[in-house]
Amino acid sequence: METEDNIARGLQVSQDRAEEHPPAHEKDRKVMALATLLEDEKGIEETHCTARIHENIDDPERSDFFSTRAGRISTLNSLNLPVPRLVRLNAIRGVLYSGGMMLPHWTANAHTVLYVTGGQAKIQVVDDNGFAVVKTAGETGFEWIAFKTNDNAYMNTLSGGTSYLRAVPVDVIKAAYGVTEEEAKRVKFSQQETMLAMTLSS
Repeated sequence: METEDNIARGLQVSQDRAEEHPPAHEKDRKVMALATLLEDEKGIEETHCTARIHENIDDPERSDFFSTRAGRISTLNSLNLPVPRLVRLNAIRGVLYSGGMMLPHWTANAHTVLYVTGGQAKIQVVDDNGFAVVKTAGETGFEWIAFKTNDNAYMNTLSGGTSYLRAVPVDVIKAAYGVTEEEAKRVKFSQQETMLAMTLSS
């Protein structure tokens, strides 16, 4: 009987210790999981340490769109810097000279927040969804930075060779605007600039 009591006590002590200290194979699994986590973090850390984290979008020489008379626009996204991918944002720096205009455009895959950094402008938004925005600089010019909620936000244009209107048949433009075929062709083909131009009064 005494032996059975010793065995029972031993089993009880074993059970208590098992709760305090998990079996070796469980410890190994936890250590391996921790090692994998540290390895992953180390890999990410090393990737970020070697990644370029600075880009000057205010530099006129790196502009994506440039007009000597109208102004310039620079875009920062995950294609030219890896950091925007992490925060899922895109930045646009715009500078319009006096009388300069950013032609009608919209961003279908992101929302935009615009912060004015200098000058004055007339900003026209065609509808409540924020489509077809036009910016026209005042006498002192206009400068801004915009943040978009997609690291690869795509701006669609209503002007020039890449415009939405270039893809629309002349008959549709004619019917939509109630104009002649000749006027519809002018609407479709007359503007060569896609992003920047001067106002007619300039």
